[in-house]
Amino acid sequence: MGTETGLLVSEKAGHTEALWQQQLSLMLDSTGEGIFGIDLDGCCVFINRAGAAMLGWNAADVQGRNMHALTHHSHADGSPYPDAACPIFNAFRQGLACRI
Repeated sequence: MGTETGLLVSEKAGHTEALWQQQLSLMLDSTGEGIFGIDLDGCCVFINRAGAAMLGWNAADVQGRNMHALTHHSHADGSPYPDAACPIFNAFRQGLACRI
């Protein structure tokens, strides 16, 4: 495959990726349910408007932030709630089932 053909394939893949991201964004923002995704460090990689609104933030302000620190930072009595004790974080870090 020549350089020119490789560039065309790469451009087409980039266009397909952009369309997929746009469609996913439209789908996430069309629901009233809060939906977010996190990486293995627990940082938000995406969040829809409903999810951000439930937290009292704009979506752009939540992306990249640690979701445990943002949402589960303490027990009701104010004592620290470490992420190692968080069932949600254990679900994706250790592959444990989680139902809350």
